[in-house]
Amino acid sequence: MSDEQAQPVQALEETDEPKVEGVAERAVGPLELDGLEREVSARWVTGERVQGVIWGIVIGTGLTIGCGALVRSGVMPAWLNWLAWVVLLGMFAILAYFAWRYPVLAHRRLRYAVNERGIEIRKGVWWRSVVSVSKHRVQHTDVEQGPLMRKLGIAKLVIHTAGTQHAKVELPGLEQELATQVRDHLIGRSVGGRGGSSDG
Repeated sequence: MSDEQAQPVQALEETDEPKVEGVAERAVGPLELDGLEREVSARWVTGERVQGVIWGIVIGTGLTIGCGALVRSGVMPAWLNWLAWVVLLGMFAILAYFAWRYPVLAHRRLRYAVNERGIEIRKGVWWRSVVSVSKHRVQHTDVEQGPLMRKLGIAKLVIHTAGTQHAKVELPGLEQELATQVRDHLIGRSVGGRGGSSDG
């Protein structure tokens, strides 16, 4: 079990930023079914920030084009034109703040615990939820990796369950091998071997 995977919950509350280990340092030991809460990889924060910056640029570009077109149309007095640019700058500041800060807050609240019966996931910054999934409810699982997640060495575990409530449960930010081990445990496979990111 790597230090990153087994870091106590209390340690995260004492620091403002989660410690990001090098991408090459991704060794994962055997899956522990002790029911203790663990945090996901701090590299998930990096991935979320990159995506946040990309979306911020896309949204900001659209807002800038719209604001520029409105100002050039001449339908507003000069003071409203200046106000529009000030509001636009404020929106850029808000987008930048959320792109950088929100992933840290989400990482603090994202926890999982695995035991013999299944998995429990806690998450949510403003609206918090606790989802417990028993092994007998699991229909199938996926381990998903986009290009950015592959670069960071992490994956998202997607659990499909029986029933309508919480029919799809997601746990992002796991080490790729760890996500595979949790998947194999939930579907009743041996968790001792290494696996890829194929469907369960």
